[in-house]
Amino acid sequence: MLHPAPKPVCVVDFEYRRFVRTQPCCVCEHVGAKQLTRTEAHHLHTRGAGGGDDTLAPFCTAHHQLWHLLGRKSFQARVGFDPTVTVARLWAEWRAQGWPTGMRP
Repeated sequence: MLHPAPKPVCVVDFEYRRFVRTQPCCVCEHVGAKQLTRTEAHHLHTRGAGGGDDTLAPFCTAHHQLWHLLGRKSFQARVGFDPTVTVARLWAEWRAQGWPTGMRP
């Protein structure tokens, strides 16, 4: 009898979401632009595809909307930047502080 694969663990951390929203837009910083709108926490991997809060990138409203308009590949080609390094750095900094992390299957 085959058993279904277990669901991947999805990180849910509301405090981390708030922390990401306090960061400057990683795209504006990369391209040297002045950030004109608030920072939003963008999931690089959709929550429906199992992406958790550990995949959040700080995007200003304009870059967040552009990502959803163009999609990942076209967005990265247009701005010349892959935010995964920023995502990994912020998550590592958060975890190094010893903050608790919520996990949800």
